Amino acid sequence: LEKWGLKKSKAPTKKVYQIPSNYDKICWISDLHIPNQDNDAVMTALEFAKKNKANCIVIGGDLIDNAPFTRFRVPPSARKAREIFDDVRQFLVALRNNFPDALIIYMEGNHDRWYTDWLIDHCAVVFDDPYYHLEYRLGLADLNIEYLKENVIVKAGKLPMLHGHTIVKGVFAPVNAARGAYIKSNHNLLIGHTHQVSVHSAKDLMGRPTKTWSVGCLCTLSPDYDPHNIRHAHGFAFITTEKTGKFTVKNIEIVDGEIR
Repeated sequence: LEKWGLKKSKAPTKKVYQIPSNYDKICWISDLHIPNQDNDAVMTALEFAKKNKANCIVIGGDLIDNAPFTRFRVPPSARKAREIFDDVRQFLVALRNNFPDALIIYMEGNHDRWYTDWLIDHCAVVFDDPYYHLEYRLGLADLNIEYLKENVIVKAGKLPMLHGHTIVKGVFAPVNAARGAYIKSNHNLLIGHTHQVSVHSAKDLMGRPTKTWSVGCLCTLSPDYDPHNIRHAHGFAFITTEKTGKFTVKNIEIVDGEIR
């Protein structure tokens, strides 16, 4: 490095969290947007996970609807930060109680990140103190819940999983969100974020199959910012893996509180 006048690069490296192979029954839930969750949909997904003996729960982002820290205009009633944090904490405690031996992973979504952005913009003086970060505010360590930042790819076997906000946006957020994920990744991939249930299949030049999935949400289908939306759907995913890394995905839609 000295020969070329270079210092150690600060460029970030790709970060991957590999779910250990012994956690082979994985339930993906995302986009609960507490306190705007749909209770019937949430309970349907988690009862399915218990019935099918899930040993890993992946909260795929946007667990919290962080309206108190958004840049968008919201009614004053949506800005009760402490109440929202307490509601999320209560859910996480119940989740751990119901899945005492499971690996629980909480992936950062765009709503979860709003709190971080707010600290940087309005209270940078405390940003370097981990006490004020979301994972500490929610007491995740006490519940043995892993918190992963938005730049981390979670892998179930050979299947990468992302919240989706870093990959599906703008022109790449078409009617079929799974196709948008394929266009950006050219790889097997499962995402949340879009609140849509969709799948896209393709093959590469050598005929190898590729599949992408977008998983439905577990929150209201008619949020204040988009009250007449007709594309959102409730859903979750159940993934099973083998020691070889082979995986099977069930992308499950929920209609009126029942599995479709």
